[in-house]
Amino acid sequence: MDELLKDTQDTTDYLKQLGYHAIEMWECTWVDLQTTDPDVQQFYANRPRINCTKMTEMEIIDGVRAGELFGMVECSLHVPEHLKDYFSEMTPIF
Repeated sequence: MDELLKDTQDTTDYLKQLGYHAIEMWECTWVDLQTTDPDVQQFYANRPRINCTKMTEMEIIDGVRAGELFGMVECSLHVPEHLKDYFSEMTPIF
């Protein structure tokens, strides 16, 4: 667990060095905030919802470029078997 935490901290430090504002949060904290924090609830309430069951990569890219798709996306990622160890701490960001 200590090694995983160190890897996460190293990744966060790297993102900050690139100029990004990175925020770390445990999943259980985020789940709790969704039901208890008015700001988080307001964030969800003000976001348009697109009811799509499946979108292609190009549909997502076009939607982002057109300003029609923004925010959080629920998706499934497949990591090839030979890369599972490499991405074991953090899934790919796309």
